[in-house]
Amino acid sequence: MTKIALVLVVASALAGCATSSKILSEIEEAPKWFLDQIPEAEAAGYPPLAATPAKPDDLPALSSWEEKLKTLKTKGEEIIAETREHEREIAHSTPTIEFLRSSLELADVEKFNAEEAMAEDLAKTEP
Repeated sequence: MTKIALVLVVASALAGCATSSKILSEIEEAPKWFLDQIPEAEAAGYPPLAATPAKPDDLPALSSWEEKLKTLKTKGEEIIAETREHEREIAHSTPTIEFLRSSLELADVEKFNAEEAMAEDLAKTEP
């Protein structure tokens, strides 16, 4: 039992040393202006909890956030409607048969694979 306790103490001490060395290395890399303010901040201490305001003075009212949300939703719906209309125009501008032919030509996997194999063979033969 004492061996386990000893191992735990040694492990926690090593972990503490590793953590403190990391913190010290980060402090050493801190800018000079930050290091100069450390004694001042430590001397001032933390303010009492009673001096901390319940909410910031410049926090907008909840109703203004709701109005902003409504405005953003309206703009989003307008953009989606415009996008859908644009997609419909594109879809109607290309005849269906022509679109299908071009799609099938692009989807010809065997032709694509053959062209890729030819390109690879050319790449291997060129210096």
